[in-house]
Amino acid sequence: MIERETKTITIEVVTATCGRCGYKWELKRGIVPKLCARCKSPYWNAERKHKPHERRAVPDSASVDAARASIDSLRLPLPAGITAEELADDSEE
Repeated sequence: MIERETKTITIEVVTATCGRCGYKWELKRGIVPKLCARCKSPYWNAERKHKPHERRAVPDSASVDAARASIDSLRLPLPAGITAEELADDSEE
């Protein structure tokens, strides 16, 4: 006579999550990996300290004009009797 016996087996699945790219994967044999399986970062088990760089927004013309005005205010005045054109001609020679 054949009898079937049902047994419940609990299997523990250990997963790792990369703190850099967010990838999740199952660990084999419970060994802690040295690198992330997707982005290959050695810092996969540490959260980022800073956010990734974002593209800078293109400044509008008003902020560019304000920056130019502040730079112009820092310029030294020309010595008496010398024009900007004469100064530019001297620098070309």
